Amino acid sequence: MALLKWDKNYSVNIDIIDNQHRRIIHLLNRMHDAIIRQNAQPETDGILHDLIRCMEEEFYQEEELLLLTNFPYIEEHLDSHQKLAETALDLQTRYKEGEDVTFDLMQFLTTWITQHIMSEDKLYEEFLSEALNPQIV
Repeated sequence: MALLKWDKNYSVNIDIIDNQHRRIIHLLNRMHDAIIRQNAQPETDGILHDLIRCMEEEFYQEEELLLLTNFPYIEEHLDSHQKLAETALDLQTRYKEGEDVTFDLMQFLTTWITQHIMSEDKLYEEFLSEALNPQIV
């Protein structure tokens, strides 16, 4: 059962970024389902692996678009990405050392969606929509 379903409130109206955000919501739902099945620890490894890969792809694509369009708050956004990446890598390290990071991973994914996507990414939505060629979005 999905904890979150994609809807327009999560959208920044740029397809390549929205697709990445859908993946993050999917990862949150996978972790939630694993917790409900009381099988979270074995699935954590795969979810963390997918999270790191998704994060790298999403940050790269997003940062390229922000740089290409000279987004005025690029430094702040890059700092936010750096902090998210550090947290994700810390979770992965702690997991590999044998720590149960289930709760922290759920909290991280929720924070990524509610604070980063719903707040910080929304700051560039209008800017990028105006700056990019309609064929890209």
